[in-house]
Amino acid sequence: DGWVMLRSPIQGPRRAAVAGGLVMVFGLVPANAVELAPELRLPGLDQVQPDIRRRPEPARNVTPRTRARPELAPLGARVRAFLLFTRVDLKLGYNDNLRADERPLSDLYRVLTPRLELRSDWSRHALKVGANLASARYRDFPREDYDNWRAFAEGRVDLGRASTVFGNASIARQQEDRAAPDSTLGVDPTRYRVTEIGAGWSHPFGRFEARLDGTVRDYRFDETDAAGLPAGTLLGEDRNRRSLRGEARLRYAMWPGYGVFLRGAYSTLDYDEPAPSGITRDSDGYEAGLGLDLELTDLIFGSAFVGYYRQRYDAPEFDDNGGLGFGADLYWNLTPLSTLHFEVRRSVQESIQPGASGYLSTDTGLELEHELLRNLLLVASSRYTRRRYDGIDRQETLWQHSFGANYLANRHLQLRLQVVHRRQDGTGGGRAFSQTFVEQSIVLQH
Repeated sequence: DGWVMLRSPIQGPRRAAVAGGLVMVFGLVPANAVELAPELRLPGLDQVQPDIRRRPEPARNVTPRTRARPELAPLGARVRAFLLFTRVDLKLGYNDNLRADERPLSDLYRVLTPRLELRSDWSRHALKVGANLASARYRDFPREDYDNWRAFAEGRVDLGRASTVFGNASIARQQEDRAAPDSTLGVDPTRYRVTEIGAGWSHPFGRFEARLDGTVRDYRFDETDAAGLPAGTLLGEDRNRRSLRGEARLRYAMWPGYGVFLRGAYSTLDYDEPAPSGITRDSDGYEAGLGLDLELTDLIFGSAFVGYYRQRYDAPEFDDNGGLGFGADLYWNLTPLSTLHFEVRRSVQESIQPGASGYLSTDTGLELEHELLRNLLLVASSRYTRRRYDGIDRQETLWQHSFGANYLANRHLQLRLQVVHRRQDGTGGGRAFSQTFVEQSIVLQH
């Protein structure tokens, strides 16, 4: 959905910046399939797991969330050559502005989230399949209830000593965050289904590593009554779309801990129907960039990039959108138990606001991970986002602060707390609101 600068899909206890310059890669690439507004994402409290689409590598440059804790990790149940992991999260929360509106409505809610995941336990190749459900119920506003679900599969085939072919597929039923820029146009929460298929290939040769990726995403939105428009006006089908993206990347390892990479990408975005105004939102875009990943000892590591992007629209009413792309994703291990993470990115997102082709988002975040005890992890973050809409005189600024704690009692039980505060101001019709929510969770896993 649109374009967004992403961190690498490589995750785990090792530091990915050394393994291909991918912790933060340049580009305005399609957003995560379940994120229509990626600037609203919250820091995770789970231990980060390795991406099985990459070959395993030795641990290095660990942070509190990537540090292995084998004595607290679930063991799963063996099913032939696989391990089956099960988990249930029960979350209780309070939101003082559940619709992210200037006229706040508060409510209590509960969310039950069962999960299943089957992982291969092979010496070569890898496969992971899973499914999860998030069922939310509100005490006073049942129209906000939802039952989101997702099923996925991803895997890797090792070719020879170094080459890898990888892929993923998923289908999900989701609900758009009420704080997302386009969510205010619907009376009810915006619900949609997204299907994603991706494939790629990577191969190192000498000091170089080449990688090709391709992804197709298909979005289907439910119809909902439009707020502030004549009765019977429905929104949803005009947002149905399909995106296709291809990317090529080449990295050169200059010396241990340092590398440069070049990448280019091309994408298309096709809508099923024009907007209610009759304007088609179909577009295509390309990008090119140069990046550097670095490892200044075990204390400071990360990646930075600069490049150019351009998005071209079929409708003559919309001007082409292009400019300088830049970003950085840097980690600083203040102590063996504390890590400071700085991130800045620029992205172009889709918008259904009348007259706007989309919006340019500049997102800056600072995050602190701290291991207070071996089994008590604290995460605090602050994020600032500025949205500038193309084609209309509208801007929005968003501050988002959060604090989370995860207590790992044993292999089977976790207790969590998360507090989030958002404040948004807008001009030219941009929305303004203040929202705070508190959630506490019990996690049972095996």
